[in-house]
Amino acid sequence: MTLDRINPDGNYSPENCRWVNMEFQANNRTSNRTVLYKNKEYTVAQFAKELGIQYYTVINQLRLGWTIEKIADKARSNNGGH
Repeated sequence: MTLDRINPDGNYSPENCRWVNMEFQANNRTSNRTVLYKNKEYTVAQFAKELGIQYYTVINQLRLGWTIEKIADKARSNNGGH
């Protein structure tokens, strides 16, 4: 567990801190790129994990101009539709 700020732009004060695992803390960084899929916001890492694909696959597909929907459809078809 590691100490994390609820509001990453806020101070390390008791009301703005919590204990979380490293994965949770990594997804709470202000430098993360986020995507919107089915009205839910994900970091790219969370989105890749949700789809069962590699982080860099999503990054590269976004660089190629793929939409979030196209990335998700491709991942689901490669994973047998799940």
